[in-house]
Amino acid sequence: MSTKMLHRVILWCAYVLVWVPLFYFPLSLYPLSFVQAMVLQTVVSVMVGASVWVWYREPSLRLRWSPLLIAIVVFFVVQLLCAVVGVDWWQSLWSDMARSTGLWYQLHILGALLVFASPLFSAESRARVLRVSVWAASVVAVVGILQWWFPSLVPNVSAVRIGSTLGNPVLFASYLLLHLGIAGVIIAQDRRRWRGIAGVFVVLAAVALIMAQARGTYVGLAAGVVAGMGVWIVLQRQRITRAVVLWGVGVVGAMIVVAGLVFTQSSAVRGWATSLLGVTSLSTRAINWGVAWDGFLGRPIFGWGPENYRRVSDAFYNPALSEIAFVESYVDKPHSHVLELMATSGVVGLVAFVAVVVCLVRVLIRARCEDVWSPGLVAVLVGVGVGHLGQMVFLFENPGTYLPVALLVGLVLAQEQRLAIGRAGNAWRVPQVVLWMSTAVIGVAVLWGSITPLISASMTNYGLQLSYVGNWSGAREYLYYAYAWYTPYQFERWRWTAGSVTDMVHGNSKDNSLEGLTPEVRAWFDKDIAWVRANLEEILASQPRTVLLIVMAGKMEYQVGVLRNDTALLERALAYFREATALSPSREEGYLLQAQALLALERKDEATRVMKEALQRAGDTVLVHWYYGFPLLSDPATVDEGLMHVERAMDMRFQFETAAQVEVVTRVLVEKQKHDRLVDLYEIVVQQLPLEPLWWSRLALAYGQVGRKAEARHAALRAIELDPSYREGAEQFLKELDQ
Repeated sequence: MSTKMLHRVILWCAYVLVWVPLFYFPLSLYPLSFVQAMVLQTVVSVMVGASVWVWYREPSLRLRWSPLLIAIVVFFVVQLLCAVVGVDWWQSLWSDMARSTGLWYQLHILGALLVFASPLFSAESRARVLRVSVWAASVVAVVGILQWWFPSLVPNVSAVRIGSTLGNPVLFASYLLLHLGIAGVIIAQDRRRWRGIAGVFVVLAAVALIMAQARGTYVGLAAGVVAGMGVWIVLQRQRITRAVVLWGVGVVGAMIVVAGLVFTQSSAVRGWATSLLGVTSLSTRAINWGVAWDGFLGRPIFGWGPENYRRVSDAFYNPALSEIAFVESYVDKPHSHVLELMATSGVVGLVAFVAVVVCLVRVLIRARCEDVWSPGLVAVLVGVGVGHLGQMVFLFENPGTYLPVALLVGLVLAQEQRLAIGRAGNAWRVPQVVLWMSTAVIGVAVLWGSITPLISASMTNYGLQLSYVGNWSGAREYLYYAYAWYTPYQFERWRWTAGSVTDMVHGNSKDNSLEGLTPEVRAWFDKDIAWVRANLEEILASQPRTVLLIVMAGKMEYQVGVLRNDTALLERALAYFREATALSPSREEGYLLQAQALLALERKDEATRVMKEALQRAGDTVLVHWYYGFPLLSDPATVDEGLMHVERAMDMRFQFETAAQVEVVTRVLVEKQKHDRLVDLYEIVVQQLPLEPLWWSRLALAYGQVGRKAEARHAALRAIELDPSYREGAEQFLKELDQ
């Protein structure tokens, strides 16, 4: 193959890479992000292989060592070092299928970055890649906008916010922010021909970013705009006249007035702004940041190893997280790339990262001092860099953001190696038709090579959707076919099957027993149990023994042990739960599961001791109080102690799981004549189940018992509104209330 043809292959691969975010649809976020990573790695491998062959044939085109290039390579070497001394080398090398962002994946990104910065790309060909990338980002933004207006036409992972083909609103917003920087580079370098195209993308991105509701990206965008404008003003200070300043102040003032009018006159805009200021996700982020900081202090030099943050979360889990989310949380990212870097690679990794940033800034300064880049281009690059770092304080890197970063850093790296931007005239050119046809052919070829995991992921998602509505037959047909076709999904099959065992019983048996299942469902159940238990040890041996995996294994044994009244299985479940507790001693779930297993084994005293330990180790949390107190309600000797803890859980706004739990607490409160607490109980229930007329009618009765007539009337009318069949009883209640 000639060198010219290799050049074309390299450039075609670059065109394909920037279209990677459109190579799958958002049917399911995590399985398909794995597909995206595989597509990207395949294309980068071809591109790097062709580049190496060209460098071998033409030594003059090889990369020259420079401070920035050295800093980038050193950063990756440091990540490898931190992985070697980390807690799980394999997890660092190749993260789980969901994230697909281990060091093997990042090595491909590094390869792409070096190729983008190489002499193989002239100034013109590099500009073409940036333009095609903006075209791709425009299509991604359009898909996101269509999700907002036509959710039934274009699938959306989130119920409210849009994620486009990237599947997640945060990843989507981060991708758009980086492409705003790429659009700025295009405008700064070619203001005539491409200004309109880049401007159209800016408008699309602005609309899509509003719909994504990504607060971290908004902060980064604001920081980037301020930094970019500040740099531009400093560099242009001799050309700025009083008229320009007044014009700028007038534009900003007009924007503020318009924004104020829209906000005050539109209830929809006020609601959107209120949702952005919601404290729940901000509070959970603050808790996770604290966990990451504790992890950094625990291993401050080399950290826990890249992609090992889940181990940090297990070791330093903060029970306050469940006070906000009301459930146990398994966090694999702290929603702060900076803190994740500190926790997983320590001071060594942080210093290596800062060195890369310093070298980037140095290149920008030199490019401006030598008058190679215009003030506008320098300001844009500073703005996008500050903006990206700003949002990364709240977010994390992902497959959707690595590639735009590679494009932008490659641009700066190429400048540092003094690749003359004016060499475009000496570069070979490809006709526009050939360019787009080749891009399409390569894209189809890569997509076809990934068709198996792509279809498997789609079938996985569809099967899961069927299982959620109780269509177990259809779910198994699609899931088993997907897993058999694409073997890396075997762990996903095991995880889904293990988690659905009791759900299948509850959904198909009126008395929640095996005997209540139809022969067909019982056959599925027995088959699933046999498959899961046969593969349990293999799955445990092939995956990192995290709390999540160990708990899943224990729950599997516990569920089957309870259904079959098998003491041996319950003992095995107890052993798994104890192992999980040892891995994460501040996590409530391990103690709660131990207590459940001990109660099933009729070892009530041990269960009580474990729950007392939970109060000491996990702290004053709602889950501990509820699961400690609720089992004690069934014994007259311990009912008072149990009710004390249940009431504490109610004060902390515990989220009840089943109506049966509410019935038990209701019975005890009625026996104890605690009608005021009965009101508290039903207020929590109707908040959790606002469309259930039964609980509104009960709340009305409880209000009536404590003399709160106005509220009782409102609750009774609400029950009638939800279900007219309650009218007769509610009207009789209202008559008695007025007497």
